[in-house]
Amino acid sequence: MPHMDSIAMSEKIKSDLRSTQILINLLTAKTGESSQIEGLNVGADDYISILFNVKILKSRVHKLIPSWM
Repeated sequence: MPHMDSIAMSEKIKSDLRSTQILINLLTAKTGESSQIEGLNVGADDYISILFNVKILKSRVHKLIPSWM
């Protein structure tokens, strides 16, 4: 993203009462533990490293979406 990184975007979305209900799944190449903790601490609902299993990703996303949708 040209103007902000995903951490800043997540923090901005989750700090605005009008958009706190938006689910944020960070899909990133940053695999370090400190990056994951930072992403989750600013409000991301999940933090997924680029090297991921598609079946696990689908399960994680399905879990976050309410069944009534």
